[in-house]
Amino acid sequence: GMAAIIAGAVQAIYRGLTSAPQPESSPSEPKASSSGPKRSGDVPSSGSEAANLDEKCQYLTLVRSMYRKKGCKMVIATTGSGGFAIQTLCQVGGMSSLIQEIQVPYATFSSSEFMGAKPEKFVSEKTAMQLALKSYERSIEVTTLDNSTHSDSLLEAFRERHIGLGCTAAVVTKRARRGLHHAYVATFDGVLYEVWRLNMAKATRSRIGEDKCVGILMLFAAAKAMDVIPKDSRLLKSSFNTESEDPKLRDEVCQIRQEVQQHPLRLLQRNEVSSVLYLAAADKATYTNKSISPKEIPVSPTICNAKLPIGTIILPGSFNPIHQGHIELANAAKSVLSRDSKAPPQIVFEISMSNADKGNVDIKEIESRISNFSKHTQDKHLVIVTAAKLFAEKALIFPGCCFALGADTAIRLVNPKYYGNNKWSMHHALKALLESGIRFVVGARVTKDGELETCATILDYLKSLDNNRDEGIFQELSPMFIEIPSSEFRLDISSTEIRQQRT
Repeated sequence: GMAAIIAGAVQAIYRGLTSAPQPESSPSEPKASSSGPKRSGDVPSSGSEAANLDEKCQYLTLVRSMYRKKGCKMVIATTGSGGFAIQTLCQVGGMSSLIQEIQVPYATFSSSEFMGAKPEKFVSEKTAMQLALKSYERSIEVTTLDNSTHSDSLLEAFRERHIGLGCTAAVVTKRARRGLHHAYVATFDGVLYEVWRLNMAKATRSRIGEDKCVGILMLFAAAKAMDVIPKDSRLLKSSFNTESEDPKLRDEVCQIRQEVQQHPLRLLQRNEVSSVLYLAAADKATYTNKSISPKEIPVSPTICNAKLPIGTIILPGSFNPIHQGHIELANAAKSVLSRDSKAPPQIVFEISMSNADKGNVDIKEIESRISNFSKHTQDKHLVIVTAAKLFAEKALIFPGCCFALGADTAIRLVNPKYYGNNKWSMHHALKALLESGIRFVVGARVTKDGELETCATILDYLKSLDNNRDEGIFQELSPMFIEIPSSEFRLDISSTEIRQQRT
């Protein structure tokens, strides 16, 4: 019937398309000379179909070996080119075992938004590195959010090795390109940057051919970052014409950078990152990469600019030292918040390098305090370091999170003294926190005078700030504060008192 007629017509059209000869190149996409060298990346003729098939199998085999590698996750961001790499990755089964996301931020606005700022030059080493960095951060974010229903989704991010790949390229286009036909490809895994540069001989390939060249380099760089191919692999040399005597026909491909990222806390000091998340564990990690063997880099597992899931419990403090009271407060907050949630929230301890009351803390001291977490208990703890002095700053970094506080700290939040003795300035600041989703889980605390301060102390104080004309405007802030019953938790000792006892 009609269905059979339509099906036959579709098949006929498909056969016509697939058997049609290659279209002629446009004037801005000149063909390679028939007398010139044959090389990978040229649009194949019918006589080279067998060779082309063997070559394609080589790349598919490489991708299969990448997908078989366990414990790696990758996000790719490419602009200007990259279609061949994406196509090849999609043609092999098991893609989800490695690839989390592929983004093509092509427009100027899209690229600038993805990188966080408009680059000085779009096709450059620096841009490729920034694309790789943002892809790496996105990989961690996807892993965390993908497991957000699990109580240990942040720990899950540390169990995988995350790799970001960035590519930026200028290839054959509708107009004659005055500059180079080139590309930069970078990878970043949280420790090591590797950057590759490709300069392609002009007027020798179509856009399809140049895109293939860029894609080959992308696949090679990804496999190398995963330690899938050996250091002496000849894959790149066999894929490009790097030995032509004619410089106009010669491709240039080389690695131009291989460097370890600067200390994350140095980046934090320079405001290049907003936070550094540490996994404080008894067992220390060692970073090893075949491309820099036998060199090994001892590291503490870290994630910069980690996006914490909404509802994460953050316990801020100096932790000098951490003590059982901190652990019990965090667990009590988790117990209270778990009653109304599908999954128990995660706990993160926060140390600020810039303390409003106690001044700045140097890197060695921060690392010493983090190491004390693993000494105090064999459990794995997440510790995040920021430079935020005030809760208004912390709220920008951790929107929608819950801060666990002792009542003695929480009561300072509602004291106009800390807002220039202006209760309306305080109201404005706290209202902004409330609207950003911030909540404070408050545990009872015994003061030096032996008085018990609780969440009720704070709510009563807010009520006292209202007068007949305020119509309960300060009490509107009350939902921001959640009580931990004193029967479940009360803190009777501080880190300061512990240090004094030791001396």
